[in-house]
Amino acid sequence: MTDAERTEEMLAVVRRLWDAVWRDGDVAALDDLIADRYIRHNSMGTEDLSRQELKEAFVQYQRVLHAPVTTVDAAARDRDVVFVRATSRGANIETNRPQVVTWMASYRFEGDRIAEGWIATIPDVDWER
Repeated sequence: MTDAERTEEMLAVVRRLWDAVWRDGDVAALDDLIADRYIRHNSMGTEDLSRQELKEAFVQYQRVLHAPVTTVDAAARDRDVVFVRATSRGANIETNRPQVVTWMASYRFEGDRIAEGWIATIPDVDWER
């Protein structure tokens, strides 16, 4: 596989995470996208999660950002890490209001699955414009 093909393969996994899991709410898709253990770094700290624990967390995420459509505004790859700047538009079902979230995320891969993520979110900021 060429380097360009590997980049496209990794980006496809990240796009599927945004579309199948975030937008469509298909947490079962995590079985194909996430390693058995997933390390998540975000503003709340660092967690080492099983795939099942991550599925349960995604159910809760859907309350704050429900059925979002995400645009990957920029993406790059360095070895086993994909870097993404993205914008999500959905609904906050707790407030019943539209919600926009800008993301800066890095995903480290082990083989064809995401094993670690560094996620920074900025609610109510739209860098796409």
